[in-house]
Amino acid sequence: MKRVQLLLRIDPVQKEKLKGMALASGRSMSAVVRDLIDGAAIREMPPADYHAMTEALRRIGVNLNQIAMVANSTGNVDKAVYLKEAAILRRAVLEIRRAVELR
Repeated sequence: MKRVQLLLRIDPVQKEKLKGMALASGRSMSAVVRDLIDGAAIREMPPADYHAMTEALRRIGVNLNQIAMVANSTGNVDKAVYLKEAAILRRAVLEIRRAVELR
């Protein structure tokens, strides 16, 4: 799709609002205006460590799933492994809560 240039006049307060939205979302002011025209919600970028946190949760989930598979097939659960993974999960959840509360 071919893009066309548009001259848009806004007052200084509106410009600062637009600039703030762009900074919070990690997008350019032009991209924010296009999104607003399309009716999209402008969302803030996730915290810098968001991807690391979600990856940590994914790994914990995989480990817990493996424990559940062994428990279902053998009827036994390695209590030490389970408690270790549960502790890791609790720490990860606390870190995520702290990150969200700081925002």
